[in-house]
Amino acid sequence: MKTLLLTLSMAMTALAVTAQGTITSITPNSGAQNTQLTVQISGTTGSFSPGSSTYINFVQGSYSYFTAYTTSVQSSTSLSAVVNIPASAPTGLYDVSVSDYNGTAAFAQAAFTVLAGQIPHIVSVDTNYAAIGTTLDVTISGVATNFDQGTTTYISFSQGSSSYIPVNSVNVLDAHTILANISVQSNQSMGFYDLTTYDDWDGYLTLPNAFVVTDTAAGIVVVNPIDTTGNDSTTLRIIGSGTSFGYPGSTTVVWLGQTHRSSVPNALASSVNIINANTLEATFQFPAGSPGGWYDLYVLNSIDGELTKQHAYYKDGATGIKENTDDMIVLYPNPAHNQLNLYVKNTMINSDYDVIDLTGRVVMTGTLTAKVTPVSTGGLSSGVYLLRMGGQTYKFVKE
Repeated sequence: MKTLLLTLSMAMTALAVTAQGTITSITPNSGAQNTQLTVQISGTTGSFSPGSSTYINFVQGSYSYFTAYTTSVQSSTSLSAVVNIPASAPTGLYDVSVSDYNGTAAFAQAAFTVLAGQIPHIVSVDTNYAAIGTTLDVTISGVATNFDQGTTTYISFSQGSSSYIPVNSVNVLDAHTILANISVQSNQSMGFYDLTTYDDWDGYLTLPNAFVVTDTAAGIVVVNPIDTTGNDSTTLRIIGSGTSFGYPGSTTVVWLGQTHRSSVPNALASSVNIINANTLEATFQFPAGSPGGWYDLYVLNSIDGELTKQHAYYKDGATGIKENTDDMIVLYPNPAHNQLNLYVKNTMINSDYDVIDLTGRVVMTGTLTAKVTPVSTGGLSSGVYLLRMGGQTYKFVKE
């Protein structure tokens, strides 16, 4: 009797094994992270059951797996599936199994390869600042994101572990754009907030310092240096909150000063580029003799009045010739027209110099022949140049 039961058990096991089909091909058999693709799967006769609920799993090890988004069984040997490969899926080979109400219907080992793809990330928040007590819409933009892949998307603005800006609504516009309505509370902590988004497809994505809470409806919030390659000029990107930069009929004037309207010469912006009502870029040329140290920023127009950002820019060293000493290296006049004079240390005489444009190309070379070496700049195009000598790099402007 035991022999009969054992024979029957072995026969049933063999039947179960032969009943499970084999996946013979997957086309395509590879795909990149963070992509969606349609695959065609073929199997041995009787592998798939038309009309039944069919599931496809892609498995790598014990913890890495993803499933087909939709599956369509075409015959007992053929089916197609739409596969979403998560951005977080590890690269490499995956086993593929097809299951239905009878269990595993077909299997293939190391049949699909996940390739490296573009990693999703958040790139911007517009508008990225607000005064306390303000309710506003913000637009969140991402690259290679999948906000609309059928999963709920959550967002949060956080400052540390306990301070959050309340989110009233989240509206996913497309795979790369979210429109959210937020309320900055009257007791909200001021300063920078990180933005974090979450959905089942992209997981957690964070953009540090994405949003700024201020204490005033109109003011300068952030000043970011763009070009600080020399101590005689600088270009700054200035971001305000509730400001009216470029408002029709109102001229926006920008300057840097150490002590407002004092004997210290202010650096008036030589050019102002209005990007929008809350953002501008300004280039400053410091007058000869301007001292080093912290400079405050001032923005003035007839709508906002005078706005100030203290300690907005730190200037290294003095501009222009102050006295003749062996320790000084000075380029003058700067900006230069047809000639630039190089005032150098005695130890640098007879050493070489290079003039480099902003593409990195050396456009002129020469030798420092004396304490003051004249350099002809008449053949240079107007613009900004770097002068390399004595192991250091200095900036000058050719008018």
